[in-house]
Amino acid sequence: MNQINAITSGRMRQITFVSFLLFFSFLVFAQNRTTTNYKTDIDFYRSNPVEKVYLHTDRDIYAENDTIWFKAYLVNAHTLTPDRAPLRNLYVELCDQNMNVVARNMLAVVKGSSFGDFVLHQYKLKPGKYNLRAYTGYQTNFSDAFLFWKSILITPVFNHQNGYKTYYDSIQKINDQPKIDSSAQPTDLQFLPEGGKMTTA
Repeated sequence: MNQINAITSGRMRQITFVSFLLFFSFLVFAQNRTTTNYKTDIDFYRSNPVEKVYLHTDRDIYAENDTIWFKAYLVNAHTLTPDRAPLRNLYVELCDQNMNVVARNMLAVVKGSSFGDFVLHQYKLKPGKYNLRAYTGYQTNFSDAFLFWKSILITPVFNHQNGYKTYYDSIQKINDQPKIDSSAQPTDLQFLPEGGKMTTA
């Protein structure tokens, strides 16, 4: 009986030792492979930098006769540092809801930034939702997910003869939102400290 126990425990030690060796060799292989992949990725990103464009507009809602002012930033997507090229072209487009381009600007990007505008009354646009799209020529090699997109709203010009009601009705139609009847909801006015509860002295 003791001999059987000794043989069994010896085999168990061998199986454990072999399993440990296999597991350890797998870890070493996986680590080497991860390190190799990491170095390959770094080399790839250095030789093929990914660009990212950001557009900073002066606001999100414009009247039909307003001007859209914007500043553009072109950065490296991995380091978020400004583009180092001395001069690049940036394309900024204003698209309608069907993604038809209604206005386009080509801007020179110097040291990672540029600026521009769209004078809306020159394009005779109807009130509604529009999209700003910005990209470089290099970004057109990839999907639209790499491009910059921003939604803006163009509203009708306020008409003083018809008053505020006409302006408000037109905004409601653009947003496709139901009108809110403020008279149906009671006003609840409270003065509370930052903690949210009334305190007693």
